[in-house]
Amino acid sequence: MAITIIQHVGSSSSASSTDCATTITSSTANLLVVGVTKNADTDSVSSVTDNQGNIYVQVPNAHGIFGASSTDTWYCPNATPGVTTVTVHWGVSSTSPRGNEVWEVSGFVAPILDIGNHGAVAGSGNVVTGATVTTTAVVGFISAIVLLGSGTVTLNPNTGNEFTSGGDTINGATYGAVSLISSTAAAHNAAWGTSGATPNECNSIAAFKEGVIYLLGRLGP
Repeated sequence: MAITIIQHVGSSSSASSTDCATTITSSTANLLVVGVTKNADTDSVSSVTDNQGNIYVQVPNAHGIFGASSTDTWYCPNATPGVTTVTVHWGVSSTSPRGNEVWEVSGFVAPILDIGNHGAVAGSGNVVTGATVTTTAVVGFISAIVLLGSGTVTLNPNTGNEFTSGGDTINGATYGAVSLISSTAAAHNAAWGTSGATPNECNSIAAFKEGVIYLLGRLGP
């Protein structure tokens, strides 16, 4: 079965709370990937939950911090059907702007994480380039999310970048989320066009692949 993005939804919150919730169309049993942003402080995500009680796991090495901004990626490899709300829980209550991007991805039998990475740099010019992941599978799904310290995302992704499969800009376009259905085992990274000349930014990227190995053979002597 081909890898397919069933839906991608972004949301944001600045209300005083530890939570930021995203409402999605009722899901089927698929991979759910959650990109997370928060600016004005570097508090960490304590957990991600949904209305069906699925377990979400933080992507290793995907937590990016720059100054007082942070990004992260969490995922549920095989969510049960009927998820309509995905909630990111932060460690402390805050009115700092927070944003989530949720992707629902089908086509995997048993999806597993391939690799995650993060970047946190001072930008240069009107393009910011995210961290790179070198995938080990030919076919897979890759999510990438960026949070700007100044300026707005004007091209999501930047012109000519391969991450065009699905994503959104949220919270006044201070963050941009993009994705890629990959077809090569190679180095991949997203890039965004921005309005700011030197936008400080942090970003997170995560790649997923098929975890099932089929053994072909025959039984008997």
